[in-house]
Amino acid sequence: MQRYRNAIRDRNLQVEGHRGLTASLSTGLVQKWEKLCVDWEKDPWPKKKPSPFHTEGIFLSEAQARKDLAAEEEALLIAGAVRLHATTASMFMVVGLELEEGQ
Repeated sequence: MQRYRNAIRDRNLQVEGHRGLTASLSTGLVQKWEKLCVDWEKDPWPKKKPSPFHTEGIFLSEAQARKDLAAEEEALLIAGAVRLHATTASMFMVVGLELEEGQ
């Protein structure tokens, strides 16, 4: 019964995450993505349509992501933004992702 409760909790978390992401995107983009997914799912086996989940040649390493975030924060500081905390936004995100991965 505990596994069932955990599965329901995880499902609810995913549903809310999907709602939040969908709400933050433009309606046109969401409709385009959903059409790609539905068309791919309807395509009989062996599938001829490209998978909407496959990315080719797109890879961002953690080191590159950290470098990009640090450069973005540096540009904000140069432009006059004020750092409110010793922990930067990118450092906070990295710690949060590490915590999530460790759970």
